[in-house]
Amino acid sequence: MGKFIILGLGSNLGDREDSLARAVALLGELLADIKQSSLYENDALVSEGAPESWNIKFLNIVICGRLKDARITSQEFLAKIKEFESQLGRKPSERWAPRVIDIDILAWGDEVVNLPELTIPHKEMLKRDFVMKPLREILPNWLPPTQTKIIGILNITPDSFSDGGEFYSPKKAIKQAHEMLAQGAAAIDIGAESTRPGATQISSDEEIERLKPVLAALPEIPISIDTRNPKTAKFALKHQNVKYLNDVSGFFAKEMVQIAAESGTIIIVMHSLSVPADKNIILETPALPTLKNWITQKFAELTKSGIKPENIIFDPGIGFGKTPEQSRELINGAKELAETCHKMGAKILYGHSRKSFLRGDIASRDIETAKISAYLQEQGVDYIRVHNISLNNSSLTKQEVHY
Repeated sequence: MGKFIILGLGSNLGDREDSLARAVALLGELLADIKQSSLYENDALVSEGAPESWNIKFLNIVICGRLKDARITSQEFLAKIKEFESQLGRKPSERWAPRVIDIDILAWGDEVVNLPELTIPHKEMLKRDFVMKPLREILPNWLPPTQTKIIGILNITPDSFSDGGEFYSPKKAIKQAHEMLAQGAAAIDIGAESTRPGATQISSDEEIERLKPVLAALPEIPISIDTRNPKTAKFALKHQNVKYLNDVSGFFAKEMVQIAAESGTIIIVMHSLSVPADKNIILETPALPTLKNWITQKFAELTKSGIKPENIIFDPGIGFGKTPEQSRELINGAKELAETCHKMGAKILYGHSRKSFLRGDIASRDIETAKISAYLQEQGVDYIRVHNISLNNSSLTKQEVHY
């Protein structure tokens, strides 16, 4: 079976209920295990100045199912929908004019699609009751995909700067991982060694012992391992669900680069001047041009070592060897850094969550983190690494954020 698809259907001409029923029957050629909402009657959505005759109530439903043919693309699916609409009697007309049938793609798996002829999810979808009410009826916990993917931070340490000790217990860590995934995280970044200023370094063996029970209990969850130690990386990659290696030292160790090249895993390469972070070791050159040069040079080194461009994610290292002003400069310059990465075929991640340049308590920092996350998505950033998944997901999807 292919992707999980969600469609919105509407009709405000002729026998509306019959048109919807026939449309669902036709869509059964493409989708399996179709689930359908109840019928909802809604006012027509018309433009200002539209003829009064266009103001005819719609009947709307939402259906979901899985593609029978996993090879079909979103564009091919759209073309097939247009054929079905034509078969059901829809004629070419002005936008917003009454129509026998209207079929919209609301979700295409967990992908975000931005094409001239197709945008998924629609930017206004969450504001439209005629879509969201039937959708929530059949999929009450569904979350729309975001352009920027969220990686959840899970520190299984006694001494991390924000949540040290909170998830040190394997039982609590496992529960938190499941909750993060349910709230919209694309992957969970598990760190077993603190890298905060003044943190005590631990051995690879101790790091592995902390990871063992947690990884063993999360075989189905996409995992990123936050480590700079080759022995830990090798252990982690024995688990099929470990999809990322996140190295705060920027893959400084040659053995880490070799492991990444041989395994073909996705790597997160962070810029730092010292690990653990040291407040007395600060970037002495302008932050934005320095990071652009570092990304370009590091990309050349990594690809020369056999790592594919599409497997490289750069992290500018907010707060690591940067003053508050430099961290803000890198956030303000996110578009430039994203473009630098994208031109080479790499991606970019920001880890700004709860960092010290954000003032106030944890709750206040979470609010500021979420606001910055929405800005970063607008600048083309591919990933954010955050603590509060629910708040950031609401911010990315432009939902009402409850602070």
